Amino acid sequence: MEFLTNDWFTLIVIAVMILSLSRILQKFLLTGLEIHPMAFSMIYQLLVGLFSLPLAYKSFHTLGTFDAKMITLTLLSCFLYFGANLLFFVALKKIDASEMALITALQIIWYLILGVCFFSEHLTVYKLVGASLIFLGLAVVYYSKQFFTRINLHYLIGILSTIVFALAGTADKAAMKYIDPSLYQVFGFIIPALLTFIFVPKKYLDIRPLLKWNKKTSLLVAISAFYIFAPLCINTAYKLEADASKVGPLMQTSTIIIVLLGIIFLKEKDNIFRKVVGSIIVLLGAVILKANGWFF
Repeated sequence: MEFLTNDWFTLIVIAVMILSLSRILQKFLLTGLEIHPMAFSMIYQLLVGLFSLPLAYKSFHTLGTFDAKMITLTLLSCFLYFGANLLFFVALKKIDASEMALITALQIIWYLILGVCFFSEHLTVYKLVGASLIFLGLAVVYYSKQFFTRINLHYLIGILSTIVFALAGTADKAAMKYIDPSLYQVFGFIIPALLTFIFVPKKYLDIRPLLKWNKKTSLLVAISAFYIFAPLCINTAYKLEADASKVGPLMQTSTIIIVLLGIIFLKEKDNIFRKVVGSIIVLLGAVILKANGWFF
């Protein structure tokens, strides 16, 4: 897309802001709405994929040129995202949302490892320090004394989901060598939605709250249309050769933005001091990741 910047860091900042605003709006949307999270995820993914079609119209002529490697990477990513979402929601049944947020932060570690293993990215001091500060900031916000006393199978499933999410993101970066980001986005949202519908059908016996046109459904449509630019920015950043070991940790900063937006708009004012301190630490980590070694 011509209107996107050629600076990968700016693209990631845009993606983080869009993701954060979308999550806050989703949280507001789901308040008082009785629907299984995976059902909501399926409908949301399908809408995002459909809204992405106009962005990809110039790339449809390349469909006939797809090679085996591109198809394999695209399908692999779709199945990985489907599996990661399934594991995430299974874990979320028995784990508090705040504890799951801390577990999700483990993706920072996996992206560092995968970036080195699959793309020969350099594991520099500034990457280690920046990623560590982002993880530390998230831990300050979400850590609780009960975290290590209640570890069970669902915690391990949650950790496994973070590994699969990171693998999916790694597949995204690899696929960007062979396919336009906007076209890849269409497949990357519609196919996981269809897989969810096929393999987890019992969850969708009652999705009527989202099938009636009202303020809630109109907000869902608006959020989906707004969100399409977030994955486009991320994959365009990968197209610009952004390191997975930078993009992965930086995307986790969206959690802090969500926390701050929750304080402002949803009046979630518990543990404000910890949230502010954690946010400052995360911001410092993001600055160091962008610094490209200037500080060391």
